[in-house]
Amino acid sequence: MITFEYNGKNYSDEEVSKRIELAITLENDVNIQMLLTNLSHTRLRVLSSLSSDIQEICDCLFLKKCMAALTLTNLLFETMVKLTLVYHEADGRTLDDGYEFENIFEKELNKYGKRNLGDNIETLYKKRIITAEGRDRLLDLKDLYRNPYSHGSNNQYVESATTTIYKGQLGSNNIEECKVPVTGNTALLLDARRTFVKRMGLGYFAELVTYIGILDKELQKLYNKKV
Repeated sequence: MITFEYNGKNYSDEEVSKRIELAITLENDVNIQMLLTNLSHTRLRVLSSLSSDIQEICDCLFLKKCMAALTLTNLLFETMVKLTLVYHEADGRTLDDGYEFENIFEKELNKYGKRNLGDNIETLYKKRIITAEGRDRLLDLKDLYRNPYSHGSNNQYVESATTTIYKGQLGSNNIEECKVPVTGNTALLLDARRTFVKRMGLGYFAELVTYIGILDKELQKLYNKKV
Protein backbone atom coordinates (compact mmCIF):
# COMPACT_ATOMS: atom_id res chain seq x y z
CA MET A 1 0.00 0.00 0.00
CA ILE A 2 1.28 3.46 -0.93
CA THR A 3 1.18 6.08 1.82
CA PHE A 4 0.91 9.71 0.74
CA GLU A 5 2.23 12.51 2.89
CA TYR A 6 0.81 15.92 2.06
CA ASN A 7 3.34 18.75 2.43
CA GLY A 8 1.50 21.58 0.65
CA LYS A 9 -0.78 24.32 1.91
CA ASN A 10 -3.23 23.32 4.63
CA TYR A 11 -6.75 24.33 3.62
CA SER A 12 -9.57 24.77 6.07
CA ASP A 13 -12.48 22.34 6.21
CA GLU A 14 -14.68 25.09 4.78
CA GLU A 15 -12.38 25.58 1.79
CA VAL A 16 -12.28 21.85 1.15
CA SER A 17 -16.07 21.63 1.38
CA LYS A 18 -16.47 24.49 -1.11
CA ARG A 19 -14.16 22.72 -3.57
CA ILE A 20 -16.18 19.52 -3.23
CA GLU A 21 -19.40 21.44 -3.82
CA LEU A 22 -17.94 22.96 -6.97
CA ALA A 23 -17.05 19.47 -8.21
CA ILE A 24 -20.65 18.24 -7.92
CA THR A 25 -22.72 19.24 -10.93
CA LEU A 26 -25.69 16.92 -11.37
CA GLU A 27 -27.30 15.95 -14.67
CA ASN A 28 -30.86 17.32 -14.55
CA ASP A 29 -32.18 16.11 -17.91
CA VAL A 30 -34.77 13.46 -17.00
CA ASN A 31 -34.30 11.51 -20.25
CA ILE A 32 -30.56 11.29 -19.70
CA GLN A 33 -31.10 10.29 -16.07
CA MET A 34 -33.37 7.44 -17.17
CA LEU A 35 -30.92 6.33 -19.85
CA LEU A 36 -28.02 6.27 -17.41
CA THR A 37 -30.07 4.38 -14.85
CA ASN A 38 -30.95 1.76 -17.47
CA LEU A 39 -27.34 1.47 -18.60
CA SER A 40 -26.19 1.06 -15.00
CA HIS A 41 -28.56 -1.91 -14.65
CA THR A 42 -27.13 -3.77 -17.66
CA ARG A 43 -27.15 -7.47 -16.80
CA LEU A 44 -24.12 -9.47 -17.95
CA ARG A 45 -23.01 -13.04 -17.37
CA VAL A 46 -19.75 -13.89 -19.12
CA LEU A 47 -18.63 -10.26 -19.34
CA SER A 48 -19.89 -9.39 -15.86
CA SER A 49 -16.42 -8.15 -14.85
CA LEU A 50 -17.12 -5.09 -17.03
CA SER A 51 -20.08 -4.07 -14.89
CA SER A 52 -18.02 -2.03 -12.41
CA ASP A 53 -16.56 0.10 -15.22
CA ILE A 54 -20.04 0.60 -16.69
CA GLN A 55 -21.25 1.76 -13.28
CA GLU A 56 -18.33 4.16 -12.86
CA ILE A 57 -18.90 5.70 -16.29
CA CYS A 58 -22.57 6.21 -15.40
CA ASP A 59 -21.49 7.91 -12.17
CA CYS A 60 -19.24 10.27 -14.14
CA LEU A 61 -22.05 11.14 -16.53
CA PHE A 62 -24.52 11.71 -13.67
CA LEU A 63 -21.95 14.24 -12.40
CA LYS A 64 -21.46 15.64 -15.94
CA LYS A 65 -17.78 14.68 -15.94
CA CYS A 66 -17.85 13.98 -19.66
CA MET A 67 -14.12 13.83 -20.41
CA ALA A 68 -13.51 11.41 -17.54
CA ALA A 69 -16.43 9.29 -18.73
CA LEU A 70 -15.12 9.15 -22.28
CA THR A 71 -11.57 8.18 -21.39
CA LEU A 72 -12.89 5.35 -19.20
CA THR A 73 -15.27 4.37 -22.02
CA ASN A 74 -12.22 3.99 -24.25
CA LEU A 75 -10.74 1.58 -21.71
CA LEU A 76 -14.06 -0.26 -21.59
CA PHE A 77 -13.96 -0.54 -25.40
CA GLU A 78 -10.49 -2.09 -25.39
CA THR A 79 -11.33 -4.47 -22.56
CA MET A 80 -14.65 -5.51 -24.12
CA VAL A 81 -12.91 -6.63 -27.31
CA LYS A 82 -10.00 -8.37 -25.58
CA LEU A 83 -12.12 -10.25 -23.06
CA THR A 84 -14.53 -11.38 -25.77
CA LEU A 85 -11.63 -12.92 -27.68
CA VAL A 86 -10.25 -14.49 -24.50
CA TYR A 87 -13.54 -16.14 -23.51
CA HIS A 88 -14.35 -17.17 -27.07
CA GLU A 89 -11.01 -18.92 -27.53
CA ALA A 90 -11.39 -20.57 -24.12
CA ASP A 91 -14.58 -22.14 -25.53
CA GLY A 92 -16.63 -22.27 -22.35
CA ARG A 93 -13.75 -23.31 -20.09
CA THR A 94 -14.44 -23.54 -16.34
CA LEU A 95 -12.53 -24.66 -13.26
CA ASP A 96 -14.22 -28.04 -13.65
CA ASP A 97 -12.01 -28.59 -16.69
CA GLY A 98 -8.98 -28.97 -14.44
CA TYR A 99 -7.59 -25.45 -14.48
CA GLU A 100 -6.40 -23.41 -11.50
CA PHE A 101 -8.28 -20.19 -10.69
CA GLU A 102 -5.22 -17.97 -11.05
CA ASN A 103 -4.29 -19.12 -14.57
CA ILE A 104 -7.50 -20.36 -16.16
CA PHE A 105 -7.25 -17.81 -19.02
CA GLU A 106 -3.51 -17.17 -18.89
CA LYS A 107 -2.72 -18.33 -22.44
CA GLU A 108 -5.53 -16.32 -24.03
CA LEU A 109 -4.77 -13.17 -22.03
CA ASN A 110 -1.12 -13.36 -23.11
CA LYS A 111 -2.21 -13.78 -26.72
CA TYR A 112 -4.67 -10.89 -26.97
CA GLY A 113 -3.78 -8.61 -24.06
CA LYS A 114 -1.08 -6.61 -25.86
CA ARG A 115 -2.50 -6.58 -29.38
CA ASN A 116 -3.83 -3.30 -30.72
CA LEU A 117 -7.54 -2.61 -30.89
CA GLY A 118 -7.82 -2.57 -34.67
CA ASP A 119 -6.24 -6.04 -35.02
CA ASN A 120 -8.45 -7.44 -32.27
CA ILE A 121 -11.60 -6.06 -33.93
CA GLU A 122 -10.55 -7.70 -37.20
CA THR A 123 -10.06 -10.97 -35.30
CA LEU A 124 -13.57 -10.72 -33.88
CA TYR A 125 -14.84 -10.57 -37.46
CA LYS A 126 -12.60 -13.40 -38.74
CA LYS A 127 -13.86 -15.63 -35.93
CA ARG A 128 -17.44 -14.69 -36.92
CA ILE A 129 -18.17 -13.23 -33.52
CA ILE A 130 -19.31 -9.99 -35.18
CA THR A 131 -20.64 -9.20 -38.65
CA ALA A 132 -18.87 -7.12 -41.29
CA GLU A 133 -21.20 -4.27 -40.39
CA GLY A 134 -20.29 -4.63 -36.71
CA ARG A 135 -16.58 -4.67 -37.55
CA ASP A 136 -16.85 -1.52 -39.66
CA ARG A 137 -18.81 0.29 -36.95
CA LEU A 138 -16.34 -0.66 -34.20
CA LEU A 139 -13.46 0.52 -36.38
CA ASP A 140 -15.29 3.81 -36.93
CA LEU A 141 -15.77 4.21 -33.16
CA LYS A 142 -12.09 3.48 -32.66
CA ASP A 143 -11.09 6.24 -35.07
CA LEU A 144 -13.66 8.73 -33.81
CA TYR A 145 -13.26 8.33 -30.05
CA ARG A 146 -10.60 5.93 -28.87
CA ASN A 147 -7.65 7.06 -30.98
CA PRO A 148 -7.98 10.84 -30.54
CA TYR A 149 -9.04 10.83 -26.90
CA SER A 150 -6.61 8.18 -25.72
CA HIS A 151 -3.64 9.64 -27.61
CA GLY A 152 -4.43 13.35 -27.26
CA SER A 153 -4.83 13.82 -31.02
CA ASN A 154 -7.78 15.08 -33.06
CA ASN A 155 -10.62 13.38 -34.90
CA GLN A 156 -12.14 14.53 -38.17
CA TYR A 157 -14.80 16.62 -36.41
CA VAL A 158 -12.27 18.64 -34.43
CA GLU A 159 -9.93 18.98 -37.42
CA SER A 160 -12.72 20.60 -39.44
CA ALA A 161 -14.30 22.58 -36.57
CA THR A 162 -14.46 26.37 -36.68
CA THR A 163 -15.41 29.00 -34.13
CA THR A 164 -16.17 32.70 -34.19
CA ILE A 165 -13.78 35.19 -32.63
CA TYR A 166 -13.75 38.97 -32.55
CA LYS A 167 -10.67 41.03 -33.39
CA GLY A 168 -9.95 44.64 -32.64
CA GLN A 169 -7.08 47.12 -32.44
CA LEU A 170 -6.14 49.20 -29.41
CA GLY A 171 -7.44 52.72 -29.90
CA SER A 172 -9.93 51.65 -32.56
CA ASN A 173 -13.66 51.05 -32.21
CA ASN A 174 -13.73 48.68 -35.17
CA ILE A 175 -14.48 45.08 -34.20
CA GLU A 176 -14.08 42.39 -36.83
CA GLU A 177 -16.00 39.10 -36.61
CA CYS A 178 -13.94 36.17 -37.92
CA LYS A 179 -14.66 32.48 -38.37
CA VAL A 180 -11.45 30.55 -37.70
CA PRO A 181 -10.34 26.91 -37.39
CA VAL A 182 -9.69 25.63 -33.87
CA THR A 183 -6.48 23.75 -34.62
CA GLY A 184 -4.16 26.77 -34.49
CA ASN A 185 -4.70 27.72 -30.86
CA THR A 186 -4.48 25.42 -27.85
CA ALA A 187 -7.36 27.07 -25.99
CA LEU A 188 -9.67 26.81 -29.01
CA LEU A 189 -8.55 23.24 -29.69
CA LEU A 190 -9.15 21.92 -26.18
CA ASP A 191 -12.50 23.70 -26.01
CA ALA A 192 -13.54 22.06 -29.30
CA ARG A 193 -12.56 18.64 -27.97
CA ARG A 194 -14.60 19.13 -24.80
CA THR A 195 -17.58 20.42 -26.78
CA PHE A 196 -17.48 17.33 -29.01
CA VAL A 197 -17.33 15.01 -25.99
CA LYS A 198 -20.26 16.75 -24.27
CA ARG A 199 -22.36 16.30 -27.40
CA MET A 200 -21.32 12.80 -28.42
CA GLY A 201 -19.80 10.99 -25.43
CA LEU A 202 -23.03 9.61 -23.97
CA GLY A 203 -24.12 8.18 -27.31
CA TYR A 204 -20.73 6.51 -27.74
CA PHE A 205 -20.96 4.94 -24.29
CA ALA A 206 -24.55 3.76 -24.81
CA GLU A 207 -23.61 2.16 -28.14
CA LEU A 208 -20.69 0.30 -26.58
CA VAL A 209 -22.91 -1.05 -23.79
CA THR A 210 -25.25 -2.34 -26.50
CA TYR A 211 -22.31 -4.16 -28.12
CA ILE A 212 -21.26 -5.57 -24.75
CA GLY A 213 -24.75 -7.01 -24.28
CA ILE A 214 -24.68 -8.58 -27.76
CA LEU A 215 -21.22 -10.08 -27.23
CA ASP A 216 -22.19 -11.37 -23.79
CA LYS A 217 -25.14 -13.27 -25.29
CA GLU A 218 -22.86 -14.77 -27.94
CA LEU A 219 -20.40 -15.92 -25.29
CA GLN A 220 -23.18 -17.45 -23.19
CA LYS A 221 -23.76 -19.96 -26.01
CA LEU A 222 -20.30 -21.44 -25.33
CA TYR A 223 -21.33 -22.27 -21.78
CA ASN A 224 -24.91 -23.29 -22.56
CA LYS A 225 -23.72 -25.98 -24.99
CA LYS A 226 -21.83 -27.67 -22.13
CA VAL A 227 -24.87 -27.89 -19.86
